[in-house]
Amino acid sequence: MLIQNRLGTRFELLLHPAASVASGVPVPYASAEAFLSTFTSAQRAEMLRSLGSNASFPSLDPVALRNIHSDDVASTVLVRLLRGRQIGFRAPIAAVQQAKAVNAGARGEPATKGPATPPPAVKSAVVCELIAIEAACAHNGRKANKSGLLEVVPGRSDDLIQLKSTIRGGCGEHPRWEVREPLSSGVVKTGVNSTFVAKSWGFKALGIFEVQPKSYHVSCTCCSGPTKQFEVRAYPIDEWELAIAIDFQKPPTQWGVEVKITPWEDSSLTLKTDVLRKFNEKSERLRWALDKVMVPLVGKQGDWEFLKTKLKFSGKWAENETDHRAFYKYSASLEFDPLLKGNFLIPFGPTSAIPGWIKKWTTDYIGDLYLYLKFEGEVKLSGSWSRTTADKSSANVEGSGKITVKAGGNLFLMQKSALNLDVNGATSITAEARAPVSRMPAVEYDLKWGGLEIELTIEAAWGLVEYKRKWKPIDGFSLLEKMLGHKPEPWYPLGH
Repeated sequence: MLIQNRLGTRFELLLHPAASVASGVPVPYASAEAFLSTFTSAQRAEMLRSLGSNASFPSLDPVALRNIHSDDVASTVLVRLLRGRQIGFRAPIAAVQQAKAVNAGARGEPATKGPATPPPAVKSAVVCELIAIEAACAHNGRKANKSGLLEVVPGRSDDLIQLKSTIRGGCGEHPRWEVREPLSSGVVKTGVNSTFVAKSWGFKALGIFEVQPKSYHVSCTCCSGPTKQFEVRAYPIDEWELAIAIDFQKPPTQWGVEVKITPWEDSSLTLKTDVLRKFNEKSERLRWALDKVMVPLVGKQGDWEFLKTKLKFSGKWAENETDHRAFYKYSASLEFDPLLKGNFLIPFGPTSAIPGWIKKWTTDYIGDLYLYLKFEGEVKLSGSWSRTTADKSSANVEGSGKITVKAGGNLFLMQKSALNLDVNGATSITAEARAPVSRMPAVEYDLKWGGLEIELTIEAAWGLVEYKRKWKPIDGFSLLEKMLGHKPEPWYPLGH
């Protein structure tokens, strides 16, 4: 491949030259910089472009090809290739000139002793090497970590990101910064230090704990040294405040819902709709489970209520002051007061516990035997969550109270002393709750029935016949799992 410089002199470009080509540059040029300075910037760029299009020369840096319009980049790459002995140059006409000189002497003509005119003096190219780069936000001077990541929350006034490079040698103007911004073609700046603006933005949806940040990708190149890169992730500036009071014994128009989103107040309506939908879904599931299990037993007797709710929440994205990370900073509290409250009777028959002859005698000759379970009490559930730094969070969820269950009997006699009945038994329903995760409000709860064991004593025929029996009509189990048909799943009041 023949290359011509600005003086009109042609040289042969060698790929991976042999060891005999000592310096890679022809005589009388003492250095790669001196030789390359005899070419124009367009010639140097064309030289680099021809190398990039050569399939037998695959080692060219793709970053250099993208920045081929920059003479600093082209010169730096060519100097690096020459010093690394990946390319070399020689004058293809040198041997021809020497032969002409010998023949001229044989014909009696004066032999030339070298070039008619010496090459002009050239200025050595300025070369600088990129050692390291830094990025820091304007708030607390937080810097990117070693892997090149910095997370920021710009705020309403945006965030001016400071860019700084460390170079060795050179004039200090060669570092080239390229910043690719979201939804734009990017900007290019030069200099040892530079800046760009990470812009503020808002996230107008309920998924406030998991968002896709806007990323700024920054790369820096210099005359020599590897390309340095880092990423700046900008998180939304929304600040959320919620206060919700729900009573399912009242119509939704009487529920208290207050939502404030700064500075995007216009999205409060969407949040209200989504939050209420989640509570309605949860209440409908529990209502269906209670109707399937309790209503057939209780009928229209008794009184109960459930999921009387108070929820408070405030949160926003924040920068971790001690390192490069951003996190969601929040505090939340939740109360179910009650989770379940009841006061009712459930009748059950004694067929499995009383011998047939006693049952027939009592029902046919004496009266009506009526056994029942009496439910009374309430269970509550409360929780609190907070996150104050990227590494510090707390979660506390507990259930309290219980619903007592007592067994009893009523006997309707034709003759008061013909039969004596004594029924003893008790159990309870308690709430179990925990926080399955701490990075966001979440509740995992269940209602546990401890099982029921009853002791039945019957004296019949004025004390001549006595019958005692213990039996366990109900074993302990998860009440909600029995109702729902599966283990209760964790609940995330604000989504996850």
